[in-house]
Amino acid sequence: MAAEVAEEIHARPAQVALAWLWHHAEVASAIAGARLVGQLQENLGALTVTLSDDARRRLDAASEPFTSREPLGEYRIDEVKEGAS
Repeated sequence: MAAEVAEEIHARPAQVALAWLWHHAEVASAIAGARLVGQLQENLGALTVTLSDDARRRLDAASEPFTSREPLGEYRIDEVKEGAS
């Protein structure tokens, strides 16, 4: 989703992700992880990224935690097959 929003607003996905994080009060800090000067410059470009309410809603929806009605979902083993040791 970050890549889609980035394309729409002519930004890089990392910039969108960082800009989105800064809109969340529960995020105390964002670790950008830049190893090269170019990466740092790109990340700093997130300071100029403006996300619309729609873009923020879409990113929020994409980042909702996965939930299942059943613990472990399809990977749950309900019974041991007969004859299995």
